[in-house]
Amino acid sequence: MNNFISAFYDALLLYAIALNETLSEGLDPRNGYNITSKMWSRTFVGITGNVSIDENGDRYSDYSLLDLDPQQDKFVVSLFSLNFELNLTHISIILIEVAYYSGASNELKQVTEFHWVGGRPPKDSPICGWDHSKCPEGYPFYVYLLSGSAIFILILMSGFIYFWRRYRLEAELAAMSWKIRWEDLDGDELKKDKKKSRRIRRLHGFNFESEALLRSYSRTSNGSENVRIFSFLLNFHNFMFFFCFKFC
Repeated sequence: MNNFISAFYDALLLYAIALNETLSEGLDPRNGYNITSKMWSRTFVGITGNVSIDENGDRYSDYSLLDLDPQQDKFVVSLFSLNFELNLTHISIILIEVAYYSGASNELKQVTEFHWVGGRPPKDSPICGWDHSKCPEGYPFYVYLLSGSAIFILILMSGFIYFWRRYRLEAELAAMSWKIRWEDLDGDELKKDKKKSRRIRRLHGFNFESEALLRSYSRTSNGSENVRIFSFLLNFHNFMFFFCFKFC
């Protein structure tokens, strides 16, 4: 039913009740005070439910709270009827509601349980308040300082751990006895030794034991400075041997 129609019906019903009481008391119905005084501070049942008028002639506001039933997907929770008689006519009013507030008694009557979203009622106000006054706009300076220091220390520790593990790994690899250096696999030193050997063979005073010793030592050495010194001394020895053999 339209709200304007129901409100007009209740207003007309109130006027009819006040007029009947005025006539029954033998008062003049043309006197407005006689009619309005019968409307004040009274309660009657209208088409919208209980209608209560205060001592100033204002109506108390009554509210009905409807709830959506998730089972039926309809605004159907509880049914109750109000019955009253008016001019020998029986009227039955069915209200569909979950709670009812009476302005005259200032009471809230809960008819059945509410179906809250999430299983609980919402908060009275947002977390930060209606004007965002409960949430700070920014953090203090020391919070940023501590956060930056923690991040810097974390980066330093990560870098230290990375280089330390890398150093340990290289040290372990260097300590392995089976590891062969790349210089040992390079044939440049061997080619140089062969050229020296050919140059010495052209001289007829070559010491073959010295050549074998040089070749064996060169293959088993790691190309260090001691090998170069040993090679120089050995070549100088062969040269002196050849020189003395020819001219002495």
